Amino acid sequence: MCELNRYSALLAIIALVMMAVTSCDPTGYRVSDLDVVFISNISNDPVFSWKIDAVPGGFAQRACQVIVSDDPARVEKGDGNIWDSKKMETTNSIQFRYVGPALECGRQYFTAVRVWDNQKRPSAWSETVRFVVPLVYPGDWQAEWLTYDYDPGAAMPLFRKVFRIPDAAEISYAMFYIAAPGYYEAFLNGEKIGDNVLD
Repeated sequence: MCELNRYSALLAIIALVMMAVTSCDPTGYRVSDLDVVFISNISNDPVFSWKIDAVPGGFAQRACQVIVSDDPARVEKGDGNIWDSKKMETTNSIQFRYVGPALECGRQYFTAVRVWDNQKRPSAWSETVRFVVPLVYPGDWQAEWLTYDYDPGAAMPLFRKVFRIPDAAEISYAMFYIAAPGYYEAFLNGEKIGDNVLD
């Protein structure tokens, strides 16, 4: 009897797990690998591409919706306060073009996408992706390069620059633009930035 009870309990647990998985992903597919690319050096309008992890059985994308926001919390709620493509009938999942208001160069944004299948079922939103609009025009640059007179026979130089941030300043994010002949390592306040080594 004890063995039967344990067996019944195990079946019940498996059934609950299967129900939970089904309720979280009722469509049987999800959107993954959302990518944001700027394909022109004279435009700050991105294009979006994504993949669909689908169960076998003739899946076909019939529509999609892309949102862009300046706040990741908004994206998590499905709110594209910068741009919302709304539901668009399309099978395209490669280089889907942004047609919203002009994005600010050097500023970070957040995006996500969801799709509808051939049974008109919407997927869950993809994971939120962060992207930064490149500095496209000469006037976008508000800084000067730290550089030196290149000598192929000399050891690689070390640059150190001290800059002070006003106490009242609020910094949401910062970005280094680095151009190095083959490799570099960057540090801020003595701490290494990122986990790359001599890239």
